[in-house]
Amino acid sequence: MVAPKSTITEDLTDSVDGVVTAFAISGGPFIPGTLIVEHNGLRLRPDFDYVEEPTYDGFVLCFVARVGDALLAQFEIEDIGVGFPLIVASGLDC
Repeated sequence: MVAPKSTITEDLTDSVDGVVTAFAISGGPFIPGTLIVEHNGLRLRPDFDYVEEPTYDGFVLCFVARVGDALLAQFEIEDIGVGFPLIVASGLDC
């Protein structure tokens, strides 16, 4: 039986300080290979623009984001049935 999965979108914009390139995800641990990162609305390329660090529940950007830049991470986690919804809006203004 396959474990159910939930998708989470986490806004990391407040963590962008113009210096740090490593970002931790608080909604993890995420399933490796499911991480999608967006910088200022543009989808970044894995292993080119960022590198997943699932052992540390996060990722490392291959560049320095500037203060004021938007940074979003979307990923899947195994749904362990914790009793509250784990699906978060995709960011679309509908």
